[in-house]
Amino acid sequence: MKLGFSIESPAFIKNNNKDILLANFNNLEKFLNFLKESGIKSIEIRKLTRYADVEEYKEAIQLIWDMGMEITIHGDMTGNISYSNFLDIYPSMEYILNNFDRYQKNLVMPIHAYQSSENGDREELRKKTIEELGRWSELIEREDIPLYIALENNREKKQIVDPGNHTNDVIDMVNKINSTHVGICWDMGHYYSNLLNDKNLSSLPENIIYQLPSDSFLDKVYHTHIHGLNQNCRTHFPLTNVISLPLEYYLTSLKNRGYNGVYNLELSLTRWDRQISLTDEIDSTVKRLEK
Repeated sequence: MKLGFSIESPAFIKNNNKDILLANFNNLEKFLNFLKESGIKSIEIRKLTRYADVEEYKEAIQLIWDMGMEITIHGDMTGNISYSNFLDIYPSMEYILNNFDRYQKNLVMPIHAYQSSENGDREELRKKTIEELGRWSELIEREDIPLYIALENNREKKQIVDPGNHTNDVIDMVNKINSTHVGICWDMGHYYSNLLNDKNLSSLPENIIYQLPSDSFLDKVYHTHIHGLNQNCRTHFPLTNVISLPLEYYLTSLKNRGYNGVYNLELSLTRWDRQISLTDEIDSTVKRLEK
């Protein structure tokens, strides 16, 4: 079982004074050591935008590899895209693509579908997502890159139109793309948030709601984002509260479908109560996931 942890991208950039994103460690290496000692074997860059400065991330990525951990890349589809090869699509991945095969067999990129403001056309966004990721997968296959895109289910937001809000819509887009290089990122916190929202719940119920996405969805999961909900149903919190997420139920369902990817924690440390110990909450969350 490979455990992963998402670190938000500003924390990778030197002299950015984002200690809260490093759980109040004063540098990335100390935080990575803490995570590794807790059982983390994979680090997700959350997120690496397509035109980010490669030089700002290169040293941090190499540090992760040198410490014996792998990376995943939370991807980005925003901006104009014109290309003849994959590095045209994603110039910020140059260092990763040139060096990853010395440290890991493949790369996984969770990514959101195209989104828009509340006035956007959902069907157009769906079609655009299918077409664009279809082109990406063709280039990935042609260039023989062991890169696997994982289209993520999202949390419903009133002000945002997103064709990936529901798991049935995500599996539909993935099936239409029809490439082994495009699967699903099951965001468990988003999924549970939507279940509670469908029941008009604004606080966590005492009795956990046990419901799963379809088998066809579970069979296409390439990656996971795991986080709990706080008492007010806000996402990206720790898992120390048992009712924050039906974690054991979800993980059992994945294991039963043959999932062998990363079980990746995606926590937003800036949302947490400043009175709690970030390291204690992270360690307890990792221990629950590991158990």
